[in-house]
Amino acid sequence: MTKKNKHPLWEEPMKETEELFSGFYHLASKDIAEEEEDLLDIYIEAGGKKHTRKTIKQLAKIIESDMEDQEIEDLMYKKLGSEFLAKTGDSRAWLSRIRDYLKGKV
Repeated sequence: MTKKNKHPLWEEPMKETEELFSGFYHLASKDIAEEEEDLLDIYIEAGGKKHTRKTIKQLAKIIESDMEDQEIEDLMYKKLGSEFLAKTGDSRAWLSRIRDYLKGKV
């Protein structure tokens, strides 16, 4: 592994979470806060509960990892295809909100 991609999560498959960020967040408007819950509801409906539970587990691995916030942002953008990132220093909290919302729905 390179120094840039040093954390094992870079190598771990995260198909479901990648689908969430590259598919749904890529299509969202720039004001994600207003439509985030709607996007997540559509994601749950499209993928189903089993798919969503896999996403929740993958998000938990990222949240609970020892990665620094900048590496989380890099992972989200480069590996997961997210066009949207939280304010610097807030990525873990943003992912936690997404995970908790999904958890509450399934």
